Amino acid sequence: MSERIDVEVDSTLLLAAEDCEPAYFDQLHTFSSRNDKRVLSALVAHGPVLLKGGRGSGKSALMIAASRQLDPVVPDASAIGIYMSLRHAPLLKSTGEAYGKILCGIIIERVKRLLGDRALDFDPLPDLGAVQFSLSKLAEKLGKRIVLFFDDAAHLGREASLEEFFDIYRTLSSNSVSCKSSIYPGVTRFGVRFDVYNDATVVDIFRSEEVSDFADTFLEVMNSRYPNDFNENSFSSSLQKKAVASFLGQADIGKMRSFVFACNALQLKSSERPSIGLPDLNDTLLELASNYYWPLLDEIRPKLGMYEPMVETARAVAELLFTDVGQKTNNPRDIIILRAIDEKFSKPLQILVYAGFISKREASRALKSGGRGARYALNLCNLLEQLSGSRLTKNLFDKWSSNV
Repeated sequence: MSERIDVEVDSTLLLAAEDCEPAYFDQLHTFSSRNDKRVLSALVAHGPVLLKGGRGSGKSALMIAASRQLDPVVPDASAIGIYMSLRHAPLLKSTGEAYGKILCGIIIERVKRLLGDRALDFDPLPDLGAVQFSLSKLAEKLGKRIVLFFDDAAHLGREASLEEFFDIYRTLSSNSVSCKSSIYPGVTRFGVRFDVYNDATVVDIFRSEEVSDFADTFLEVMNSRYPNDFNENSFSSSLQKKAVASFLGQADIGKMRSFVFACNALQLKSSERPSIGLPDLNDTLLELASNYYWPLLDEIRPKLGMYEPMVETARAVAELLFTDVGQKTNNPRDIIILRAIDEKFSKPLQILVYAGFISKREASRALKSGGRGARYALNLCNLLEQLSGSRLTKNLFDKWSSNV
């Protein structure tokens, strides 16, 4: 990571990586974990890649970071990185030929803006064939492979536009042009002509407390985002900064955006009290449960298209899971769902994975009672809400913080 620059930037407001100014990006984002390095390597390598992760898992940050390892940010890199956020593009309202023209127009504009004089001859019509040919010729002229990063292209639930997008994605992919796109677990639909595992490599963003550098990852994010707010003296004698960072990362099942929300809430408490203790962590988790996670189901509803009716089912499944686990005396944070039930309710469960309520850890595990089932981790915010008294004790903090 580059040397920290001294700037005045409110990191608490920068929740989405694509909203971060380039000058501040390296200051606020770190990627030192083995998993992040694995993802970045795949994103800059040859071949088409689909980056899979739920909402707020860091897909955009990783794609931007990968593009910043390439030309023009790094002029002597062996490839050119063209990052495009399609979040605000008018693609959702377009289909057919209009969709293709809009997307090709975005590619043309972005290439010309990033490469400037080096792309003076790059002026194709907004037509897929013309853009494909011109990109190959530009790569040949510059002597570098071109990597196209499509962020927020896989709109949830939009079968028509997704089919068109992935047709374009597959057509543009070649030896000289590498396409990368973010997708969502379970709810992204690719259309009938795109064979996911043959036409691309799927790379999963997976952050688990069972991985050795999990705590270091979230401590590093806390240090980079809040360099002046949290130190060892900010916490009570029973808590250490690294343990708190790891616990909040675990509470949010590895989702970076909700982790920043949690740190923001904790930052407010640190300015009001001499030290942060378990009651503050308790309040932070309950605040996220009521003001972040449950409202999130309504927020994502319009994005689900044909899956919108599944939101209420997903909410009912979440209430059932968290209530049932919260009543258990041994305070587990993992559950195993029988394979038959997992398959029957696959779509509601996938929506809960996307929203950050649960995270799938193992596809199949043998059960003592017979049969097999999938293992899921529950976010600790909604789980604490269902415990008797909704109180985070030191014993519970230590138990949930354990990797066992």
